[in-house]
Amino acid sequence: MIWVIAAAIIAVVAFLFLSTYAPEIPDGDNGGAHALSKSAVGYAGFVKLEAERGIHVDMATDEGALKTSGLLVLTPESYQDPEALAKLVRERDGNPILIVLPKYQAVPNIWHKGWVYSGDLLPTKMLEQLLSKMMAAKITRLRTTATATFGGAAHPTPIFINEPNLQVIAAPGITPLFTDDLYPDTLARNHFVMVRAPTNIFILSDPDLINNHAIADPMRAYGAARLIDTLIPSDQRSITFDVTLNGFGHGRGLFEMALRPPFLALTLCLLVAAILALLNGLMRFGPAMPDLRAIPRGKRALVTNTADLLKMSRREHLVGGRYVALIRDLAAKQYGLPPTMDAEAVTTRLDALNTGGARFSDLAYRAEYADSRAELLNAAKDLDTWRRRL
Repeated sequence: MIWVIAAAIIAVVAFLFLSTYAPEIPDGDNGGAHALSKSAVGYAGFVKLEAERGIHVDMATDEGALKTSGLLVLTPESYQDPEALAKLVRERDGNPILIVLPKYQAVPNIWHKGWVYSGDLLPTKMLEQLLSKMMAAKITRLRTTATATFGGAAHPTPIFINEPNLQVIAAPGITPLFTDDLYPDTLARNHFVMVRAPTNIFILSDPDLINNHAIADPMRAYGAARLIDTLIPSDQRSITFDVTLNGFGHGRGLFEMALRPPFLALTLCLLVAAILALLNGLMRFGPAMPDLRAIPRGKRALVTNTADLLKMSRREHLVGGRYVALIRDLAAKQYGLPPTMDAEAVTTRLDALNTGGARFSDLAYRAEYADSRAELLNAAKDLDTWRRRL
């Protein structure tokens, strides 16, 4: 049985430990525009593409996972709080970050989980408001053919061919990273498909370069792959996709907090205390303690039980006469009166003493005829003071 109990304890501790540190990635296939979505506007295909290219891919589901030195990809929703997005960007401390702007108002398909209906385009004012805490951006949509030249290639690669609503961005103080080679006078001066801010902040204005619908096109998939190669160094092949902005974040659990400083010390102390308690239950330290009597022997126990009985019955004030007799006997012995003298004679002799206060008979009357515990207590205090003055 000892081995069975030990195995059960080890199994429970192992389960709690593994469940605390096990990777907790939600399904997330709700048709949204984020890295867990397999819909046309999602980016699960892009995540799979980068993983198959040998790039280490992580999903950030808490604030701790966002503090990475590698490339962090943000896919904010159109309703995202601009201040929350700007705060997350500021906390990057110069580490590279890619912001993919939304474009579509996709409607979820209630008959097929993870699918969406083709919706309207988001208002450009909403996208500009999304970036308002970081820059004064101007977002427009053009019908154009956009190409990009990678790695000094002889010919540009067509990315968007006669795209009716190419979403482009213009903002002061930013440098174009991808431009339209066919119309340089227009796009290179005012609009950029991909822009770079001064502090390693990259903004992809049109998500149709990396979303699942775009990855189905080999040329756009090639452009998306070369885009990542441009943003990350060759010796740091890792990308982290954030899903906290899309509502899939989770905080630390109770057990995870208990296993991290500063609570780790308290957890270890409790663990040691539990082990000692277990050992105490298995073996006895010292001789066994004898069983105590329900009612102890002795005069003190008798007096205590009698006093408790009087207190429970609320008849304490009726013992005033006995207390007066006790004080009279002590005073007579202290004054040297003969023990054969009766109570009235002793009272007369005690009243004749000048103690500088009330007479003994007056104090005795108050104690003997008290109506409450408080009156008896006050009279007893006065009698004790009178006796000490002798």
